[in-house]
Amino acid sequence: MMRNPNGSKPGLPFLLAEALRSLIYTVEGSLHGRLNSLSLIYSLTKAITDTKHKGQLEDADKKIYESINSDIEELRNTYEPDIDVSENAHAALFKRTAFETTLDLIQTRLLYIIQKYELIDGSMIGEVQATKWRD
Repeated sequence: MMRNPNGSKPGLPFLLAEALRSLIYTVEGSLHGRLNSLSLIYSLTKAITDTKHKGQLEDADKKIYESINSDIEELRNTYEPDIDVSENAHAALFKRTAFETTLDLIQTRLLYIIQKYELIDGSMIGEVQATKWRD
């Protein structure tokens, strides 16, 4: 198990691995819930890269973060609960599709950053999985 020098589990990277795991298991959940999960993953990813790289990211990656932040803000401002209600599925189809497409883009950009900067590794994901099985 990965541990900090004081014996505790690593902080933000462990939470990031947990948030990614949670996102995987809630992929069929509400769009609002998925947006909240991606927002948390964005915050954790940004905090970790800002700390590890002291704000010295490549300009292209800074732009990726800006676009993610902008997309999250846009989705929060345009979210309508009706797109999550199955009875309204037909009427809200186009709005739901557009919302999901933007969520997918946010997710892809976040995964790119996580992979590029090696913010978590397979052993950490394994530890998160093992912790969940023990609980």
